[in-house]
Amino acid sequence: AKRRGAAMRTAAASAVARALLLALLAAILRPATGAVLVSVCKGKTCRKDGSHLTARHFEQIAAHLGEGVEVETTGCFGHCGKGPNVAVYGSTDAPPKVYSAVTKPATVAAIVEIETGAEVPDEVTACQGAVVRAKRLLTMDKPRAAADELQAVVGKADALPALREDFHELLDHALSRCS
Repeated sequence: AKRRGAAMRTAAASAVARALLLALLAAILRPATGAVLVSVCKGKTCRKDGSHLTARHFEQIAAHLGEGVEVETTGCFGHCGKGPNVAVYGSTDAPPKVYSAVTKPATVAAIVEIETGAEVPDEVTACQGAVVRAKRLLTMDKPRAAADELQAVVGKADALPALREDFHELLDHALSRCS
């Protein structure tokens, strides 16, 4: 019973230390520009869960909006198994908000809208979703279906400079595999 009590106190102390560390990081990393800072975990489990794509979605939305969102990748937040995890540091002294399982472009857009008040156009998430689906189809060796998925939203992608290059690179790749 003494060991169990000691283990529980150690776990509680660890949770408190983690919370204090996140608060300290929030104070250090808080953007001076009035923008929100989005930190995407790049720990081993979150990378496996697709944090590189999550970070890319945030970067594309930030580029489209032009201001109000800064994006970085960081180390583990300690929410392993629930990723990709994202911490959002606002322009106030409040502790960061941590979001888990941020995998879909629509979720990324919703977080940006909630945290900044900015509106993310549906075209952005439609194009990001098409890219995700096309990549999945390419891994399943279905290049024609991937190309069709991308061609369905090509006009929207052309109107979005932040997405245009990645979009057309993937479309060219899918079309090259069709022959």
